[in-house]
This record gives sequence, structure tokens and C-alpha cells, in this order.
Amino acid sequence: MDEKLTPSPKEESGIASRGQTPSGSSGLQTASHLANAPSLVGDDEDDDDALRRVFLSRARAPAGPKSPLPSGPSEDDAAAEIVILPPSDRARSNVFKFQVNPRQRTNSTIQLIDWLFSPPDTTVSVPPFVGGTESIGYRNFAIKSKIPVDSQPDADWQDLRSHLESDDSRTELANDLVEVYFQICHNRLPLLDSTDFRTRLRAFLYPTSSLDPAISPLPPALLATVIAWGAKFSEHPLLVHDRGMNDGKSRLSRLITKRAREVAEGEKVHRVPTADNVIVALLLEPLHSHNPSDLDGLNGFWLNCAIRHLFELGVNRRSRLLELDEHSRAMMTYAWFMALLSDAFAAVYWRKKPVIDEDDFDVGFGEDASFVAYDASLSTQEATQNWLAVSSLANVARKLAKDLSKPNVTTFGMPLQVLKRCMENLQAWKEQYLQLVGVPDNYQANWDFAAAVAACTCDAQYHVMWVILHSALDEFSIREAKEGTMTYTALHEIERQVFDEALQGALRISGLTSVLTSNGYLRLDPNILHFSTYAAGMFLARYGKPEVKTCIQGLEQYSFAYEEAHEQAQWMQQVYANSLHQLQPPLRPHSVLSTSSS
Repeated sequence: MDEKLTPSPKEESGIASRGQTPSGSSGLQTASHLANAPSLVGDDEDDDDALRRVFLSRARAPAGPKSPLPSGPSEDDAAAEIVILPPSDRARSNVFKFQVNPRQRTNSTIQLIDWLFSPPDTTVSVPPFVGGTESIGYRNFAIKSKIPVDSQPDADWQDLRSHLESDDSRTELANDLVEVYFQICHNRLPLLDSTDFRTRLRAFLYPTSSLDPAISPLPPALLATVIAWGAKFSEHPLLVHDRGMNDGKSRLSRLITKRAREVAEGEKVHRVPTADNVIVALLLEPLHSHNPSDLDGLNGFWLNCAIRHLFELGVNRRSRLLELDEHSRAMMTYAWFMALLSDAFAAVYWRKKPVIDEDDFDVGFGEDASFVAYDASLSTQEATQNWLAVSSLANVARKLAKDLSKPNVTTFGMPLQVLKRCMENLQAWKEQYLQLVGVPDNYQANWDFAAAVAACTCDAQYHVMWVILHSALDEFSIREAKEGTMTYTALHEIERQVFDEALQGALRISGLTSVLTSNGYLRLDPNILHFSTYAAGMFLARYGKPEVKTCIQGLEQYSFAYEEAHEQAQWMQQVYANSLHQLQPPLRPHSVLSTSSS
């Protein structure tokens, strides 16, 4: 980066990436995100053909020029031998050696790649930006399961070592994973400039003596995070083999994800407010486990870091944004709205107080002509509609999350005014936006991947709000009813209305899940539709609705990238089986355990 975005209110600034960013269809999802990266997709291919070739045919990234290797060993080759201690469950007297072919030229990018792909029991030198010690000591917390799930230990890494020994293999794999990120994840999280990213990566991954001094290396935390995303969804033969040898779970993907966080922590991404660190934090948050019981999972830490950095950089103030150049302003404005929407939905999903309040910013989407999109596709009518719709729904979610996070709600119940206001806001949103941005009645419409997931995301985000509201009503009840100032007839009527909407919403999400699962799209979803699928499925399971089977199948497909989804699917199946065989008196419509407690 030639320019730095700093907390200084007067300093001219820039964003990490330069050039044109690939485009997508609608502009956001979950926050709601999109974009369409070039490279592996040919000019004569449509989106579905390209996706099928990349992910189902095990596509490889372009190999590029190879760095020349020395013809024989030298006295300095000792540093290239990484000693592997024998596995603890195998008694051996000898020691494996992980032979890394020495590179003629090295730099921070190559050091990072070599470390990311080294087996966990390798005594490899950790790059200085991670800590520079021989071992990381990553805290590997086990996921706490509510039900017993057979968990086989990782297979021996010996089968992967032979494929990761040469620098050519590691370089080719890094390229492949980066391309997977831009083909799939970037469509939903378009926070990077793909042209600039690829240029900087290639310059330092294939170093030459004529390296342009104007090209700076990629931030290690950003590169590690992008590679970790690619490893989740890649159909590279090595990862296919890895999953096949380890009960469908990828040892390599899990290791790279942990190491990406180590790099971010080593670079103090959570402490230093820069534009690059904002992007890294926003990408790290949805990368991790979506299980609330996982202490190292998705808990809002990195999202909150990104929000704090954005406040420090002044991106929440229009006057500060106007000081930036056009490209930087557009990129940082987009990052701000990603954080804004993610904060609102995460707060209502996990019943937390949102970090951003309504009066914390004066930047409104589409309110000022000077805030132009950094890519033409983000300023289309369709993209604008999606932005406005999801922003409006996020406002409803933020208000509900803020009301439910108050301690007196837990003690005395939900005020009737809060419940009615949320119901009215949801109905108003439905009338204004659902037909514009949701899924049409014709499920057989000729959708591509981007259009399908964009429409399903907006649709599911609306309907899961009713499931969340029903859960809150069940857990807290209505304050006026507890105080005796509300008649039973009025209480029963409002409970019935919320239950009917929640049931309709859960059934709708089940139908959307069926469409996505049948097309194989949930295996390519970066943790955006996960919550709505799980929350709707648990609601249906507790009422013994057979439509829950669709949600279970969706979670099983989701487990391709997120291992905890398999455990959640088994738990949902058990709840459903219990509800079918349990004999008990009829319950009131809202008498169901909170989805958030599962």
C-alpha cells in the first residue's frame, strides 16, 4: 500500500487493494455479499459450468513459472530438513524427515506458504510475524456436544507429507486455494480487489531478480485467511484425499484455519486499526465454527475488532470518508456496511447487544452521489434494492436485539409494546421488499448460483426473524401478562399470531433449503445461511414436522465445509425422534425451547 488509512482525521488515505474488483449480482448477503471473480472461468462458460468445473472436476490454478532448484545439496541444506517426531500412538525408534526442497529465493510470502502447509508435528521455524518460535501452542479447544457423537482422531499425516514436500507442490496448492476463494467466497464477501491481490501474490510467490519495487507483499494475515477460506471449499485432489482418509473432514483445512488466526494474532490485527486489518477481521469472523459451545468458534470477537477499527479510522463519519480518494472511499464504505449489517444480524441471532447503535454513524447507503460503488455491478438497480432491503431488515433486527438484551426483559418479561412494534416492522418490511428481493413463487426459475443464493438469503433472513421472535416470546413471555394487566384472550391471540408466522417462516426456510441442497449450493455457502437453516430446523423438529428432514439434509451438506453442522444435524434428528414418541398434554403454541439454547 502506498497510502495508509490511519485514525488521523485529516490524513489522506487509501485501501489495501488497487484496481477493479470483480462483480456479482446483488451486493450483499448476511450482511449479504457478492461479486464475480475472473480467472478459472472461461469467456464461453456460464456460472454453473464454471462452478462445476472448479469444484466438481478438481480444477487447478495456473501453475505459473517455477523457481529454479539447485542441482544438489549444499552445506546450507540442513536448514531445509524439518524433523518430524513420530506419532504418539506409534512406537518407532526412527524419526521421519520432512524434506523441503530449498528455494533459490525466499521472502515473507514463501515463508508463510511453507509454514501453513507444514504438518502439525513438524519442528518448522515459525515466521517472525507469527512469533518466531518453534511451536505455536495453539489452544485446540474441543467442541462440546450436547449429544454423544463418535469422533475419530485425525489419521496419520504421513499420507499428506509426501505431497507437501516440494516447493512446487506447495506453490501450486496455494494458487489453487486462492482461486477457489475468488470463485466462491468472494461472490459473497467481496471485500478484496482480486486483480491487485493476484498481482501481488504472483510477484512474491514466483520471485525474480526483476521484481518491481512498487509492488508490496500481501499482508501475511490476509493471505493466510484467504488460503484458509479456499481450503474449506476446494476440490483439489489432495484435499479430496484428505477428507476421504479422515471421515469426510479435512485435517489440512482445519490446521490452516487455526494458523490463519495465529498469524492474525501475531500481526496484532486486533490491536492496530488499519484498512487491511479491518478486511482481515471481517473475513476471519465467519471462517470459524458456528457452534456456540465451541470456545474457539464464531463468537463475535473478530467482527467487534473490525467495528472498533472502523470507528478509530472514522469510517462511520461522512466527513472523514470525503477525505479519501474515490476508490478507497468506496471500498471502506462497503466494509462499513458489511460490519453494520453483520453486527445487527449476529446480535439478534445470538441474543447479544449490538455494538453499533443508530446514532453511531451518519453514513447512509445511496444517500450521497459522491459515494459511488467501486464496481459497476454494485450500483445496478437490483443491487441497490438488495442493499436497501437488507439494511431495512437489519434495522429491525438491531432494535429487537437491543430490546431483548436488557436485563429487565429476562426478569420481568418482554413488554407488549416491544413485541407489537417488531411484528409491525416485520409486516411492513414484507409488504415493501419481500416480492422484490425474495424467492419467486416459481422454484424452477432459471437461476445461476449467485442469483439463487442472493434471493434465498434475503428470504430466509426475513422468515427466521419470526422464529427468533417466537423463541423470545416462549422464553420471556409478555410482561403485562405476568403482571396480570393483560387478559388471557388477548395473550392467546398474540401468541397464536406469532406462532403461525414462525411456523410459516420455518416451513419456508425448509423449502428454500431443499432448493439449495438439490443444487449443491449449501456446500459452497460461507456460513451465511447456516443459522437460519439450523433455527428453522430445530423449530420444526420440536413440533414433529416432517419438513425438518430437509433441514437435516441441508446441514449434512453444510458439513462439507463446517464440521459442526454434522453434529447439529444429528442433534436435530434426535430432537425430532423424541418429539414423535413423546406423549404429553398439548402445549400452548409458543411452548418450545428457545433455538438459541440449543
